Amino acid sequence: MYRTLFFFTVLLLAVNPVSAYASTLTNAELKQLTSHMFFSAGHSIRFGVSYHATWYPNGTREVYWTDGKARRIVKGKWRLKGDNLCFENEDMYEEECDQWRKNGDRIERWGYGTKHGYFYILP
Repeated sequence: MYRTLFFFTVLLLAVNPVSAYASTLTNAELKQLTSHMFFSAGHSIRFGVSYHATWYPNGTREVYWTDGKARRIVKGKWRLKGDNLCFENEDMYEEECDQWRKNGDRIERWGYGTKHGYFYILP
């Protein structure tokens, strides 16, 4: 199952174009997105890993990470704070809050003026 998810993630990241304009998602847009369970697949620029995440409306999430050699699943929590989506994993020391920007069909995570990663919302 994880190989299938990883293959799908890599394929999805390879074939989707990116537009030149990114708009920041507002608190209302983030509330709508997180009002139901959703799935995302993407790539962390800072850590160089791909992931598939399940976001639950009760404020929890599960993330499957892989760097192509090793893989692991981490659980964590998320919450909205203004126009930021904040989250922490069970192995993090503190919460991380990022802006989410829509860039074509891709969502980018931005914090401290730097793009941390990008992902796609899966159906």
